[in-house]
Amino acid sequence: MRDSKLPLLLALGLLLGACQASDEQGSPPPTLPQTDQPRELGRACSADDDCVSGTCLTVIGPGGPSAFCTQPCETDDDCSDLAPVCGVGPDGSPVCAFACDGIHHYGFSCGDDDRPVACGPDATVCDQCGCPEGMRCTPGVGCGEQSEVGGPCAFDGDCTSDNCSFLAQVCRVPLGSACTDRDCDSCLSDGDEHSYCSRECVADAQCNGGICVWDGVNALCVQRCEGPSDESCPGTCQPEPNSPRFYCAL
Repeated sequence: MRDSKLPLLLALGLLLGACQASDEQGSPPPTLPQTDQPRELGRACSADDDCVSGTCLTVIGPGGPSAFCTQPCETDDDCSDLAPVCGVGPDGSPVCAFACDGIHHYGFSCGDDDRPVACGPDATVCDQCGCPEGMRCTPGVGCGEQSEVGGPCAFDGDCTSDNCSFLAQVCRVPLGSACTDRDCDSCLSDGDEHSYCSRECVADAQCNGGICVWDGVNALCVQRCEGPSDESCPGTCQPEPNSPRFYCAL
């Protein structure tokens, strides 16, 4: 009995071959539209050509430089949803900028009128604009030298030791260094010659090369070690609970 589907299959094969030949001999299929289109006001950018407005503005804030698309303005109506406020740019000219809510992350400070002003020589707004590396900020006063141990601080970066007591708001000795109860929040000691300046933590990054370990009551910064035979440990090198890591217990 003859297969009634055979003529249909042959016809489809011939049609497919003809289409393929046409594609090979004719023009290539059109390319998809480019998705990297010029960006609207408020979008991140790296060059003027990235922006519909033709202006990519770089500002310097506490986190370093950042850049976004902007344009000159006279009132807020000249701006957009992402950069809705007519503020003051680095050169003093009016430009569309971000609203004052959280603006210090973008290299602007905000005055009493909630008008964003690009960070610049006015160091009294260092709480919003930050300070150069190696200096600390006194809000309303400006940038100054970092505090020595015992001096005032609000953040680790305010101290030459990079260790600011959260509760006492004074600089402590560096984490991991020899200590006493007078110059360290949590001075771990074996009661003899060894001590280790610690503090409460939530992550290793807060421990100046040490590790953050839960001791059953608090999580504290402690010295890292490699195992029971590690002679660099002044105390006992023991395993961290439920972890492959080891730490020095004084």
